[in-house]
Amino acid sequence: MNGLLLSWGKASSWSSLSNVFQSYFYNDDTFNFNYAQAKAAVGNYKEAEEVFLLIQNDKIKQDYVYISWLARCCTFVVENTIPSSSPSIISVHTNSPSTNYR
Repeated sequence: MNGLLLSWGKASSWSSLSNVFQSYFYNDDTFNFNYAQAKAAVGNYKEAEEVFLLIQNDKIKQDYVYISWLARCCTFVVENTIPSSSPSIISVHTNSPSTNYR
């Protein structure tokens, strides 16, 4: 029994176990909802977003928690995939008289 407990203490074993559960419950919206929240809570936003988008249940998809976690994941993914050298999407407008209107 001790050998079994020690073998599950490794990170790779936990990852393997997680993959087994995910493959078994792939079409279970309740599992995916909880699994995605857990992924996001530990900072795996890209993986969490992918799992959130698997959910088909309209009741879950209208839930505030689902919407807010998905928004957080999408925001994180977008912020970390746009190259920092790209021009800013948002431009700042001022009411200064020096603005060129030609």
